[in-house]
Amino acid sequence: MTRVIDTKAMHPDVPKGYRNNNPLNVRFSTKNDWEGQLGRDKSGMCVFCEMKYGIRAGIRLIAHYQLTYNKRAVKDIITRWTPKNANNTEAYIECVCEHMQCEPEFAPRFGQDDKLGDCCRMIQAMIMVENDGFRKDLCSWNTIRDAYTMAFPHLRLIPGLGDPDIAEALPENEDQEEVESVRINYHDAFMEDRNSHFGTL
Repeated sequence: MTRVIDTKAMHPDVPKGYRNNNPLNVRFSTKNDWEGQLGRDKSGMCVFCEMKYGIRAGIRLIAHYQLTYNKRAVKDIITRWTPKNANNTEAYIECVCEHMQCEPEFAPRFGQDDKLGDCCRMIQAMIMVENDGFRKDLCSWNTIRDAYTMAFPHLRLIPGLGDPDIAEALPENEDQEEVESVRINYHDAFMEDRNSHFGTL
């Protein structure tokens, strides 16, 4: 039995991707027991114990797209990630390319040493689109870098990449103290009885 976690009731004012520690909105599947996964929310999205694990899962999926399906360019990755019948795919691609300052045909090399930060910038841009804005108070550039390193542990740490400038798509939260308290970590509440029937990805 998969645990269903009502994260909306816990944090109703936080965008779904952030409150699930799943800012790329990776869908739950019984085929995948991602590292750090606790269950799913009521809409069928994975819930993770920490943000870095949710980002890691998304990175691993994109690397799988490149390796298995030959979806290497930004436009091909996004088209598979967000089908046209579900979202405005063209606008999604345009936003990601604008943030990365690249053409839609550009192919970031997921699984390679991200020396120039292309892969991490793509993830940051996708998070911004998925959640109507990039919330530095909930997900930092360092968290994305750490997740990339976790996704490919054989690679060296990414050297000296600073936090890039980003376009803030969300207005400042009026109640900053409340926002600061929503650094969501469900580990203690749910980790002891999480399902682990399918191995660890």
